[in-house]
Amino acid sequence: MIIKTKVGLEVEVNRDAFDDMEVLDAIRGMDEDNPIALSKFCDLVFSKQEKKKLYDFCRTEDGKVPLSKILDVITEIMTSLGQPEKN
Repeated sequence: MIIKTKVGLEVEVNRDAFDDMEVLDAIRGMDEDNPIALSKFCDLVFSKQEKKKLYDFCRTEDGKVPLSKILDVITEIMTSLGQPEKN
C-alpha cells in the first residue's frame, strides 16, 4: 500500500506486516520510548528500499537522521493505515 504523508513523503508500506507479533512488540517498545524498537519497526514494515527512502527524506543537511522526525512520519503513516482507503 502506498502512503502519501502530509510532509511530502510517498512510501510503500507492507500492510500485511501488521499481522505480526514482532511488529506489535516494536510498537509497544516505541510507546515505552525505546529507540531500538523504532528501528526494528522500520525493518519489519518497510522494504530496504522504502526504509532508505524514509531515512533520506528525514536526513538533515549534516547527514543525520533524527529519531524525532522519523517518529513523526511513522506516526502519520500509522494514522493513515487506520483510515479507510480512498478510491
